[in-house]
This record gives sequence, C-alpha cells and structure tokens, in this order.
Amino acid sequence: MQVPTRKHSIGLVQKRSKVRTILRVRHFAASLLTLFFVCGFDATFGTAAAAEVTVDIQATGANQNEAINNGLVQAIQQVTGVRINRSAIYDLLQTDQSGSDGAVHKFDEKLQQNLKSDSNGVIKQYRIVNIDRLQKSEVQVQLLVTIEKYTEVGVSSESRRKIAVMPFSDPSGKVTQAGTTLQTSLISYIVKTRRFAVLDRSNSEAYFQEMSLITTGQTPLSEQARVAQVLSADYLITGRLQAAQSTLSQQYIPLTGETVSRVTGTPGRVDFSLMEVATRQVKFTGHFDAAGSNEVIAEKIGSVIIEAIYPLRVIDASDPTELVINQGGDSVKVGQKFTAFLLGAEQFDPYTKESLGKREKEAAQIEVIRVLPKMSYAKVIKGTLPVTISAEIVLRKPIEASVPKASTSVRATAPSQEPNIVKLPFDR
Repeated sequence: MQVPTRKHSIGLVQKRSKVRTILRVRHFAASLLTLFFVCGFDATFGTAAAAEVTVDIQATGANQNEAINNGLVQAIQQVTGVRINRSAIYDLLQTDQSGSDGAVHKFDEKLQQNLKSDSNGVIKQYRIVNIDRLQKSEVQVQLLVTIEKYTEVGVSSESRRKIAVMPFSDPSGKVTQAGTTLQTSLISYIVKTRRFAVLDRSNSEAYFQEMSLITTGQTPLSEQARVAQVLSADYLITGRLQAAQSTLSQQYIPLTGETVSRVTGTPGRVDFSLMEVATRQVKFTGHFDAAGSNEVIAEKIGSVIIEAIYPLRVIDASDPTELVINQGGDSVKVGQKFTAFLLGAEQFDPYTKESLGKREKEAAQIEVIRVLPKMSYAKVIKGTLPVTISAEIVLRKPIEASVPKASTSVRATAPSQEPNIVKLPFDR
C-alpha cells in the first residue's frame, strides 16, 4: 500500500477545503433563493406582468369589419392612452370573417406582431355583443374587448420624474473610462435617493438581445405586452472632465549657486449640467474640483441636483424629538445637521411673471438621529417647528462646522468646493 507523502496530504486537505467552501456557497445560494420566493416580492421588487382589462365599446363603420376595427382601436386607446395605426388591427380582421353575435374572437399570436409594437397593450380577444344596421348603410357594433396591458415593476414611473445620466466626456467630447465610471457612481447615488425614475442609456446591446426573444415570437403572447415600454427622460445630466494641469518652473539663485524648482498647477474639474429634454433648456449648471473618489464627486453632483428639484421635507413634526424626513438610505447620515425653513406664499418675478418659489423663513436647526431605507428621523437642536399638519417645512444644506480663526494675521484659505450653480425654483 502506498504511504501518502506530506505533499499529498496537504493536497487532500486543500481539495477537501475547496469542496466544503463550494458546498457552503451552494447552501447559502439555496437559502437565499428560498427566502426570496417564500417571502415574495415587495412593492419595490414586484413582478412585471400583463394585466387583463375588459372594456365595453360601441363603434360605427361603413361595414361590419370597419366598425369592429374602429371599436378595437378605441379599446386600445382607452386602456393604454396610445394612438395606434388602424391598419394594424384591420390586418388582423382579415383572417376573421365570422361575425355572429356572442362569438368570442381570438387572434393568433403571430398576427399580434404589428400591433404590439405600436402600443403597450395587446388585444387578447373580443366578443360581439350586438350588431345594428343604421341609416346611410352604416353598421354599429357593441364589443367587449379584453386587452392585456403591461404593468411595470414597483412604483409607477408616472409618480416620479424620469432622468438619464450620460457618460462624462473629456474636453474634446470623447467618452473615457473615467467618465463612464463617474456616470455609474452618479446613477447609483440618484437611484438610492428614490426621487427619480433613472433610465438606462448604456446597456442597449443587452436590452435589444432580451427584447429579441419577445419580438421573434419565442415567448407567450402575454409577454409581448412588454414591448414598446421604453420611457423618454424628462431630464438629462451631461458633464465633462478636465484633467489636472501642472507647470514646472526653475529659478537659479546666484548667491548660493542653487536651482530651485517649483511646481504650480490647477486641480482637475468636473463640469455638469441638467437639461430639460422636451425644450432642451439647460436648467442649471455647476462644477466641482475633481478631488476625492468617484463616489464623493457623484454625491456632490447628485446632492445639488436633488436639492434643486426635490429638497428634503419634514413630513411629520408632531414630535420635536423625532421629526420624520421624507428621505433615507445612503443620502442621509446619522449626525447630519440641516436648517429647517417654513414655506410661505409663492413669489413671482415682476418682469417674467415666473414663479420664484415660496418664501422661506428659517425656523430651526435639526440633527438626524436615525436613518431607514426610505425615510429618516431627526431632533430639533435649536428653535421650534409648528406641529400643524398644514405647515410646509423644507430642509436646506447641512450646517457646516465653523472653522476657528488662525492665531496669526496670515492664514491659508482652502479653495471653495461650493458649486457654481444657477438654480431655478423647481420646488414650490
């Protein structure tokens, strides 16, 4: 019998250790999947599906097929709010010439290809309830139409403004790896604030590959309602990265015979802008020194955008030791301090008549004491806040800690990190 050597024994131990590690990973994955499916999805991670909606429609036409065609068009528009090409449905009707009252008519899945790309609903079936011959050779039909309408995952995008973040480019307009990385960090920050519906503009190849499974008829008809769901953005964030620059200068000192070298330069800079897509208006612009990690820079950019459009609000001030703030997650931190303002009457520019926002009166200073995923709690540390439900309380930038003055008359001043921003009154 062969006696195992020390090297062979070590190999067996390492092999067994790897096997145990793999088994632990498999067990963890199985437990996680079990918890995922047993507990189900919450509102954020819900299941996307096509819900059936049945509507009662009356329509007229020169003949029966035209009346049915008009009725199906009305049904799609009533359920989805999308105007579609009438010829798409008319093509479907050419395969179905039976028109008896009470009959249920279903379309073949292949015949839905033209229709599903024009709206966010698919006609599953329709039933002719009644057919009347009117004057002037017109036909009126009453239909019960069942439409499968796509319902999106989680919170509806209609309740949030939609925003897209583009990759940051260099001064020549070329997208670099640094610009793509900053884009990813900024998207991550904005998503965590739960204020916008963030749209993807970087993974088109993966999207079209997945959609091809649906458009080529490889999925059930109910899945085809997912087609034509791409949203357009309300706002677009663009930006440019300017690299740091340095200059080397040398000076000869005759007295000592030495040459002194001095390096001067400017730090890198990140410029960004927020554009309203519909009008291509630039709502505001800003810049920061490119100091720190991508996460730090992304937080600076994201925070000023969020504050301009969706400033933090106190939604429950009934207990001054536990004020409720309408935001949580990573964007709010325990110990952070804010200034609370009471909102008053809306103000307007006398020349443009544009709203300047509501009048703000400083009322208190608060400190965050607890942070949850979707909201946070704070306490009043100075001043008072009204406890009435009707009071509107907005929170502004965190209070910066005061820096003690230097003992000497000469002191160094750090470059300002405050963004150069032109704001418009998004918050009313």
